[in-house]
Amino acid sequence: MEGNDPLPPDLSNGMCDLVQSLLQFDPNARPSTKQILALPYMTYVVKQFQASVKSSANFGEKDKARILKELQLVQDAAPEPFNPPVGDLVESVHHTGNVLKEGSRGWKSRFLVLASGGLTVSLVEASTVGETRNLPLTAVAGVLHVTPDEKDGREHVFTIELNVEHADALYFQCETAEECDAWVEKMHVALGQG
Repeated sequence: MEGNDPLPPDLSNGMCDLVQSLLQFDPNARPSTKQILALPYMTYVVKQFQASVKSSANFGEKDKARILKELQLVQDAAPEPFNPPVGDLVESVHHTGNVLKEGSRGWKSRFLVLASGGLTVSLVEASTVGETRNLPLTAVAGVLHVTPDEKDGREHVFTIELNVEHADALYFQCETAEECDAWVEKMHVALGQG
């Protein structure tokens, strides 16, 4: 970071170390979420955050439980067995499954195939070329798991948001949270973000 303004002098050493590690020019030199959470500074911050959530009057008990559960899932997550460089598409990633896709007239059943550097959306599993839509992963800017209240206020809806460059986001719903998480994880790895 030579030539850039130094960090403000009132930041703690732990915060400075964290910021410096995140500002690496090469994204592959940046720490993973799990590595960040293992830093002594972040361990302290996470404990403070957990205590703040537990004692907060701003969250209902249900929201508190969800926030703490999500935080625990991130902390407990096993390290990725394969960590490709960020930005390099991984064409060997393969994942398939039935989902609901949001369209102009509501949610419709679709079959997704993640393979060979692309995502294929079709009406049924064994579809012909005329019944499919192909999206190259090079057009995908990001993918994330959207919590139910963020998308439509319903509980037990597991939604994936696929942000596409130069187009509206695509939304898919899965039957279970585990299925939704698997899609997001596979997409991250395929996009070189895993």
